[in-house]
Amino acid sequence: MDLSQYSEEQLAYIIKTKDETNLSWTEIAEKYNKKFKENKYCESLRKCYHRNKHYFDQKDAPIKTLKQIQQTKKNSSNVAKENKIIIDHLLSQDSIIEAIQNAVKEISLTKYKIPKPISKDNKKEKMTLEALLSDIHFGKLVKNEQGKIVINSEEIRVRLKKMSDQIIKEIQRNKEHFNVERLIVSCLGDLIENSSMHNIESLKGCEFGTSRQVFECIQSLYSDFFLPLALTGIKIDVIAITGNHDRNGDSQTYVNRGEDNLSFIIFKTLQLLCKNSNLTNMDFNISIKIYNHTKVYGNTILLEHGDEIRSLDRNVLTTMMNKRQSQINQIVHFYRIGHFHEPIILGQGKIMVNGSITGSDGYSDGKGYSSEALQFLNYYVETNKRKTCYFKNFPIYLEEIKK
Repeated sequence: MDLSQYSEEQLAYIIKTKDETNLSWTEIAEKYNKKFKENKYCESLRKCYHRNKHYFDQKDAPIKTLKQIQQTKKNSSNVAKENKIIIDHLLSQDSIIEAIQNAVKEISLTKYKIPKPISKDNKKEKMTLEALLSDIHFGKLVKNEQGKIVINSEEIRVRLKKMSDQIIKEIQRNKEHFNVERLIVSCLGDLIENSSMHNIESLKGCEFGTSRQVFECIQSLYSDFFLPLALTGIKIDVIAITGNHDRNGDSQTYVNRGEDNLSFIIFKTLQLLCKNSNLTNMDFNISIKIYNHTKVYGNTILLEHGDEIRSLDRNVLTTMMNKRQSQINQIVHFYRIGHFHEPIILGQGKIMVNGSITGSDGYSDGKGYSSEALQFLNYYVETNKRKTCYFKNFPIYLEEIKK
């Protein structure tokens, strides 16, 4: 292709002007001659264009080929990464399924006979208890300043058993003066620690992997917590939500998180175990969202884990409570969250931030949080003499100072 009459710059100008404008060849010739100080006829420019309009396409072919090769490599790399994520997810799912199967096998399913409810005394007021259960963190491993293990799965089971024992004592104690008719268990999330949530950082703080955490959690919650409570005969409503540690892996979703997370599997398995054990006084309300709610004597309790809240400032908590109130289209009388491990009560039981089962650890110490190993037990009494049915609160302390 003879380009002796035109430089590449001139040729590029002709092609660009023709392709990107609506100018006639006469107008293009005028602009060309003025720019390059030449005297070319419009017909010459027209012929040059038609002969060479693909010149730069051919010249750039090697570059385009290299670009295509690089893009192919990039696409292949992306596909490989996506395939790895999918494979890891499937392997994780297989491990979790195996953990659930093992948990069910380990638990000896006896058909229990639930005691009949005691006949109500019309002279006594009706009472409902609410146990806040959050931030269990099965699989967490905590050592003290001397390097001695203070939190592991064995200690968590001891604390869950202690909590259920204390609730049973409170049920029996309050029966003397009230018709204790119902127990609400507000499960506020973070059932497990999750060994892959923050990669190596999470793994360092775990006793074992996520699959076994799921196994240990199911086994303990059934045997150490729900079963003893159910055998009292009291009506139990489990209001369940997920926590940020309950995710599967290190990713977090906002689409039906309650169903996507591992807590959904744990709660559903517990529901089946209770049903197959003939624990007919137990009901599970498992939310696929990050919040849930229930009623007690005409008042609404709303619960969520709390990881969407950035501080424990009263105004911040009240603002989030009001947002949820609009979402469920009901007046919220009581708001319950976990996540922060720092027990707080605002108002007459209006807003409560629960403690944790595990208490303080290296992370909370480093952040300066005031973590405490306690769980709240709330009392509600049916009444028309107060603004709400909230009666009192009892903190169940789970950590014993060992001398």
